[in-house]
Amino acid sequence: MRNNRIKKIGKIFITLIFAGVFSYSLIMLSSYFIDSFKNKKISEEMRTLYWQEAWAEENGKKQQNEAVQEKNKLSRARKVNSDIVGWIKVSSTKIDYPILQGKDNKYYLHRNYRQEKSKAGSIFMDYRNNPAGENFNMILYGHRMKDGTMFADLKKLLREDFYIKKPEIYVETLGKTYRGEVFSVYLTTTGFNYIETDFANEEEYLQFLKTLQKRSVFWQDAELTPDTQILTLSTCDFALDSEKGRLVVHAVLTEI
Repeated sequence: MRNNRIKKIGKIFITLIFAGVFSYSLIMLSSYFIDSFKNKKISEEMRTLYWQEAWAEENGKKQQNEAVQEKNKLSRARKVNSDIVGWIKVSSTKIDYPILQGKDNKYYLHRNYRQEKSKAGSIFMDYRNNPAGENFNMILYGHRMKDGTMFADLKKLLREDFYIKKPEIYVETLGKTYRGEVFSVYLTTTGFNYIETDFANEEEYLQFLKTLQKRSVFWQDAELTPDTQILTLSTCDFALDSEKGRLVVHAVLTEI
């Protein structure tokens, strides 16, 4: 009789454990999907605001005014948050986001452009960079989200068939607009200082560029000079290290 009671209590206890685990998993899964949905929704809202067409009245008819559109794209976004200092778009990927810049490299790690807490965070510029775009090494960070958002699609550049297509990179800053051409992609850890922004002289900077080029998984000819401006895109990767692993992409910037 006693053994039966113990078995019954044991079954109830095990059932409660499984129920607890299931409930916790359901809550965490629901939280993930809700956060993912919210992130996609607000990102789409900002894209609509940034890319919306500008129109002008002419002879009683509304006509697209490209000059007004180009001039006001970023200013429209900055009305929402003055920490928006640019925009990045990479063709054939989901990367099409505002660029934020905080006083450090932590604030927008887990905050969206509305400054609300978010697991996805934002695409943000290194706080040491000049938001006007006058940088030898313009550095942007972003999470590698499981739902494919933020910088998750950078992993496509590790595929040779995608890399050789040379996806177009568009970057707008507070002062300039650039086209970026990828010349290096590789996996590394935070032990390698690919986020250097200050260089003692032209020779040191040129050596830095050549080091980045040599690290690439795929070789890409590129004319690298002391005047070359580059874009560095950095996101997490777990192949080399679960915490310090990084996937890094570098592109030569050309003002347009």
